[in-house]
Amino acid sequence: MLIRGLAPHFQSLAAVLTKHFPLDIMASRRSRKSKKAPPRRKRRVTAAEKAAPGSKNAGKPARASRRSKSFASALWYAPGLDAHIKGNRALTKAARTLAERVVLTVAPKTVSGELIQSYRGRLHERDIEDFRPRADAVEGAVRRLKRLGFAVLRRGRFGITIAGHCELVSDVLGVQLIVQARPQRTSVRSTQNFAVSYQAPEAVDLYVAPSDSLTVSSAVSPHIDHFVFTPPPQLFAELSDTPPLRNYFTLDGAAIRRLLNVPEGVSGEGVKVAIVDTGFFKHPFYTSRNFDYRPMASATAPDPEKDRIGHGTAIAFNALTVAPRATLLGFKQTEPPQDALEAASDAGADIISGSWGWDKEQSFPILEATIRALVREGKIVVFASGNGLQAWPGSMPEVISVGGVFSAQDGTLEASNFASGYLSSLYPGRRVPDIAGLCGQRPAGIYITMPSAPGSILDHNLSGPSFPDRDETEADDGWLCSSGTSSAAPQVAGLIALLLEQARRDGIVLTSERIRDVLQQSARPVERGSSAQGIPAVGHPNIAVGYGLVDAGNALERIRP
Repeated sequence: MLIRGLAPHFQSLAAVLTKHFPLDIMASRRSRKSKKAPPRRKRRVTAAEKAAPGSKNAGKPARASRRSKSFASALWYAPGLDAHIKGNRALTKAARTLAERVVLTVAPKTVSGELIQSYRGRLHERDIEDFRPRADAVEGAVRRLKRLGFAVLRRGRFGITIAGHCELVSDVLGVQLIVQARPQRTSVRSTQNFAVSYQAPEAVDLYVAPSDSLTVSSAVSPHIDHFVFTPPPQLFAELSDTPPLRNYFTLDGAAIRRLLNVPEGVSGEGVKVAIVDTGFFKHPFYTSRNFDYRPMASATAPDPEKDRIGHGTAIAFNALTVAPRATLLGFKQTEPPQDALEAASDAGADIISGSWGWDKEQSFPILEATIRALVREGKIVVFASGNGLQAWPGSMPEVISVGGVFSAQDGTLEASNFASGYLSSLYPGRRVPDIAGLCGQRPAGIYITMPSAPGSILDHNLSGPSFPDRDETEADDGWLCSSGTSSAAPQVAGLIALLLEQARRDGIVLTSERIRDVLQQSARPVERGSSAQGIPAVGHPNIAVGYGLVDAGNALERIRP
């Protein structure tokens, strides 16, 4: 669900530091105390040097100095960002919170001796087993990182997640860190392919990264190749438990099940569907209907029930509508993103669904290797193709990529002009998407009524008159009307739960490739309309919607013994 104001093009990370504005609010006070030149101070010993072998502090955790509490020299604002943050309490607080806990990934030495980060955009050409971390390198890296003062949050399949104060990170890596904001894209059709930043950022849009590169080499340990920063991905979108009435055409749960041809008697019971997203508020809609809806805490995201954006709470509706007796595991997005995917796998998820990604197929090797490993381990991984973006990881050949089909009030089907359909420029011959779920049209994809966290960013930003630019709900009523491939992907995840339910009952094992084939061969052809990229839905299959709209009844028939 690509929401206006939340669908960014990332700013250039090669920011000119001389134009940055430091967070140190004490700097101006110091400059006014005296016009004399400041006395020369001894060079500060870095955290890495303090813990170096042979030093008197070797083996002891490094401590941030008092000076770090004012963030002097360690953390700056990106150019122009201070104009938005100055005087905004929420943004100022968010920036300071980020400074206290910078999260990043460590890439240990690999079994092949090759650098996984060197294969960004080319990892699909290699066997991921070559890039597994050496066991001794992981242990050595963890010991060293703890001595330096970092908190080790997770040992993943291909990386180690750590956290530390901004000054510690800056000292150890020898880099300048800056607070940045996810830029936003306009919903105006003529200019939506260009990067713009017309609106002030929300607190959740801020993140910390180095000024020059997301991948940083370091000599602090012979067991570590790189430190890696991953920018946040783009999202594709007293309470009542009853949705508000709409004066325009929308879909409810019954309409979705009818259009996807979900038969009676199948419910996804016994299947675990994990959604990784912005959070999962315990909305009365879910609790009053006894859905097995479980916000799941992880080491890097311990507060899954908090959903400031409202995106995850909303799109869960689609999976539970199609598979109402499935167990829905809601994992909050993490820094870095692979942590939540691994946590979902560790919790026993059969299906993992993501409705987010990066435009222009920007890929991240550790995340890519993790997704490929999860599929190899037997997980079914579903990703949205994007809303006007060439979204990655939705373009990965290993994932089931989901686009969008619009069903008009008279039942006519056409490609959604809000959903992405394109040929990958990263993976030769890869057509994105594989199949499609239900999705609205431009300008805002307002189509499916869903519960959301009350007063969340989406609840607020979509509210007000009038359709089709706004959903005409209240700003804090806990309901919104939207869609996008963010909604289509969990619909397909729910449908896959139905297939796994029946297959297990019949003693049949379904692999990811077998499920992809069944979904494609059973889908309803759609040969009208065009994708968000303007590619017409011509022929079957086609680039705009793949093999068409998924059909649960037809798919279930194809896996019967």
